[in-house]
Amino acid sequence: MATDRDYILGTHEEEISRLGLQHDVWRPVVLDCWKRAGITAGKRVLDVGAGPGYAAIDLANIVGPTGEVVALERSRNFVNALREMVRARSLTNVKIHELDLTTDDLPAGDYDFAWCRWVVSFVDNPPLLIQKLGRVMPNGSLSIFDSLSPATRLLPAAERLHVAVACHVH
Repeated sequence: MATDRDYILGTHEEEISRLGLQHDVWRPVVLDCWKRAGITAGKRVLDVGAGPGYAAIDLANIVGPTGEVVALERSRNFVNALREMVRARSLTNVKIHELDLTTDDLPAGDYDFAWCRWVVSFVDNPPLLIQKLGRVMPNGSLSIFDSLSPATRLLPAAERLHVAVACHVH
């Protein structure tokens, strides 16, 4: 399994704070995305590469006590930060899994939506991740919020994106 040292910007307290600021900056765009995707009370949402959990907390508030957010993260520091935020807010609708997105099995479930922000360009095998998501959410929607630059491993687009279409993930 990868270690926290594998994170380009680290997983220390300063990085957790920076990610909080970044989340705040992008929050209006993200909230609009989730609204257009139909994320409402009672939905089951997978937060893929949850980091310290800023999106997971917002999602938990949107889906409410009848919904569920399942946060997937490999960094123990980020998982601990997320657990603390969940505890401090007394949220009971957030489940946290410490795992590697490409080497570990994803938790089974028929999720309505998966949120994946700034993750795809950092995993070793993006098509494998897309396939795995398709298996745990055959009827759900996937939103990838990432940098698609020439350096992104998701490219060349035609070859790699075909996998997403083949999985019927939209």
